[in-house]
Amino acid sequence: MRDFQVIIHYSFTRMFRPKILDTLKGYGRRQLSNDLLAGLIVGLAIVAGFIISALGGSRVQIGGPTGAFIVIVYGIVQTRRQ
Repeated sequence: MRDFQVIIHYSFTRMFRPKILDTLKGYGRRQLSNDLLAGLIVGLAIVAGFIISALGGSRVQIGGPTGAFIVIVYGIVQTRRQ
């Protein structure tokens, strides 16, 4: 009976083990600093998007990610043009 309980306990903890415990094994300072910098950049982009939206002067004004998307679409159109 004891062996059965050990097997059940092992399979239960294995099945419901949070993935973050496995992910953080190789996590170091360099990865942490990269993640913090990425979070800071995204946070600033969100704040900038709100400011552009709040101070926008017209309905057709382009701001935020849409402005960058136009450059990407233009590059695709130029490479695909026949």
